[in-house]
Amino acid sequence: MKLDKSLFTLEDRNGKLNLFSLAFPIFLQLVINSVINSVTTAMLSNFDPAIITANNVVGQIVGVLVNISMMGCTGMGILLSQALGKNNREIIDNILINSIFLSVVVYAAVALVGILMQDVMFGWFNISGRALEYARVIFIGSIIANALGILVTAYSTVLRCYGKMAWVVGITIGRIALSAAHLAIFLYTPLSKNIDIPIMLAANSVWITLLGAIVTYIVYKKYKIYTGYKLNRRIMKKTLFIGVPGLISQLSYTISTFITTIIIANISVEYINIKVYCNSILMYIYMLGYSVANGSSLMIGRLMGAGEYERIKRMKHCHILVTCALNLFFAVIVFLFREPLYGIFDHNPDHLSVVLPVFALDIAVEVARGMNNSSQFALNAVGDVMFTTIISIISCWLNAVLLSYVFAVACGLGLVGLWIAFICDEWFRAIMYEIRWHSGKWARQII
Repeated sequence: MKLDKSLFTLEDRNGKLNLFSLAFPIFLQLVINSVINSVTTAMLSNFDPAIITANNVVGQIVGVLVNISMMGCTGMGILLSQALGKNNREIIDNILINSIFLSVVVYAAVALVGILMQDVMFGWFNISGRALEYARVIFIGSIIANALGILVTAYSTVLRCYGKMAWVVGITIGRIALSAAHLAIFLYTPLSKNIDIPIMLAANSVWITLLGAIVTYIVYKKYKIYTGYKLNRRIMKKTLFIGVPGLISQLSYTISTFITTIIIANISVEYINIKVYCNSILMYIYMLGYSVANGSSLMIGRLMGAGEYERIKRMKHCHILVTCALNLFFAVIVFLFREPLYGIFDHNPDHLSVVLPVFALDIAVEVARGMNNSSQFALNAVGDVMFTTIISIISCWLNAVLLSYVFAVACGLGLVGLWIAFICDEWFRAIMYEIRWHSGKWARQII
């Protein structure tokens, strides 16, 4: 296939989009965020492993609550991209307020349920003692912070759709850097003697998110992007039409991760931390490929709005090759340096022998993940969200959850069994999404 500039660059009345200009800022944001998270994990592990356990469990629970509430922002991103391609001013001028309204209403409901049921949910992870006490404090801070995070996500989504990625990334990096600096000050100075670390973590997440919301709004106003203030039931309906299936898909994936963590925790609570350490390394593998797939979806959404189907097909085929190649390259690099990388977080030789096979299995996971991300993002961008939702639910529960129990518990393979289930999950999704794409049925989707 002969490549041309149109596969990597798109320009219309609403501005210019370039694949790498979109992908690199997303990648930079993911890397810096992950580096700081890894450093934070390493710093906290030097004080009390119970904090790591509590922080991870809270992250799993709050992640589910946040994903439920973000249906408005998810739908907005796809709907706004296509509206920009069509130059549909009604949607462009009123989409933001409608998506924020939907997200806030839903988040208020799920946050209340979460607060009332927090001890029940903590019990699912088999945590007790100090870890349970820490989790309760961190949970409240996370609930407050993510209420503010809705505004950050909403305004950032609009900026992304207009190609203003540099500002979105700059704000995110600033938030991450301030959070890390705040954490380091309270952990490695005399202040650590007078501060409760869980309370500090909770307060840190709140004030950093508040600052991010303020700065994001200022940047949004700087570009004079008009997105209206009129609540419109028709736009809400369109947003929900896209957002609800996307929500169900993401929620199903998040809950499956939630349950697989519970499965591992009930084998051994130590496995929660080991899994966190592995993920702190393996997450770097797919970041660049994920960023390319994400940037590609913004371009495909615009082209779908403009009705340029043949160009979409060529673009998607090119971008999926790039994504898979990047994932394979970084997976092999991490595999070659697996021992020193894991040793950054954990020096227990018994743990090391458990996790080393995981790095070999993860190569198969990452190649499929590249195909999966590229195809799923492309299908969502053209509005074929119902199909990706159905496949996601089937794969989450039959592959990720059921097979995790079969391999990890019934077969006694522990973490290795968990990764075998992940391989089945990612490859099933990737194959089904590719079959759907090549069927051409996505071209009939009308939003």
